[in-house]
Amino acid sequence: MTRAGIIGIGISRMESDSPLSEVDLAKEAIEKAVRYAEIDYNDIDYFIECAFSSHNDISDVVRKIPLKGVKKHTFLRNIDGAFGAVYAVTSIMSGESKIALVVGYGKGSETDLKYLSSLFSQAEYLRGTGLDYISFSALQAKIFMDRLGIGEEELGMIVIKNRRNGFANEDAHIREKIILEDILTSPYVAEPIRKLMMAPRTDGAAAMIFARGDIVKTKQRRAWIDGFGVNMGPYYPGYEDIAHLNSLRYAARRAYKLSGIKNPKREVDFAEIVDVFPHIELMSIEALELVAEKRLVKPIHDGSFFKEGKLPINPSGGALCTNPPGAVGLIRMIEITKRLVGDVMDIRKQLRRGVANAWTFFHQYDAVWVIAGE
Repeated sequence: MTRAGIIGIGISRMESDSPLSEVDLAKEAIEKAVRYAEIDYNDIDYFIECAFSSHNDISDVVRKIPLKGVKKHTFLRNIDGAFGAVYAVTSIMSGESKIALVVGYGKGSETDLKYLSSLFSQAEYLRGTGLDYISFSALQAKIFMDRLGIGEEELGMIVIKNRRNGFANEDAHIREKIILEDILTSPYVAEPIRKLMMAPRTDGAAAMIFARGDIVKTKQRRAWIDGFGVNMGPYYPGYEDIAHLNSLRYAARRAYKLSGIKNPKREVDFAEIVDVFPHIELMSIEALELVAEKRLVKPIHDGSFFKEGKLPINPSGGALCTNPPGAVGLIRMIEITKRLVGDVMDIRKQLRRGVANAWTFFHQYDAVWVIAGE
């Protein structure tokens, strides 16, 4: 089976209310990725587009980018680019494609994520309950916190860490440090989730270029797809134990198996997690099997999850600092790649392998990526 790697990455400007259209944001990210990869547009033979919006039915990106060499174009609506990357990598591994471009984009300022997420709860017994991803996450947070024996202070410490990391990230949307008092005195959105515990509404795009192994070896800046896994959990949230991210755990195990990882606690050096709420970061660390369930509280307090710690989590600042719909998971993959190739050197230890993830509303569909350096 052909090995696949990463040769190009690009992130557009990240803003609250971008004057650019979502298509122009996508174009900006793609142009950066192509320059980074040092290739011609005609070298790309597969284009995967992930557009996350309430109104985008057809693509305008192909009309603005000179992708004349593309033999196949896949358009995915209302899903993250990290899922679109599965199409790219499997196409390369099967020998169908040589170089594949993935772009994810969306404008949080124009997309009603609360409304879109409520559509997921319209089936059967949840119809009429008004359940959306915020109210669901609040229920989940309370159950998880009770199980772990932690309070809002611990959630606030995760926010502080990620805001500190985002402050140093030039690609981040929110670059402001924060103190615990600010977090714990901000109003509740849905108890125990407070306003400053939520990811921002971001307009932006991200792009990645994947290539066949022999092409990757010709590039100075390169990283490798070591493994990936996807999993579809139950549609109805009531069928799941919402205090655990079981679907993410199963996706991670598939990724680890493909990459040959037997002990992720020892073999994974750092992680980028889609942490739209701080409790999701902690639950994901557990589901990714990076820290045992009974040992999750101590690292929150001893600094293990900081960039200087034993297991850096979200050194970029994560989704709590940058949260463009359609691109947030793809950005996690890019941030892993940046550090493996040496574009960013903010982690004080040798990096061999990192893990990134993405998920859909109510954690029904999960993707995990294991990315390795040389």
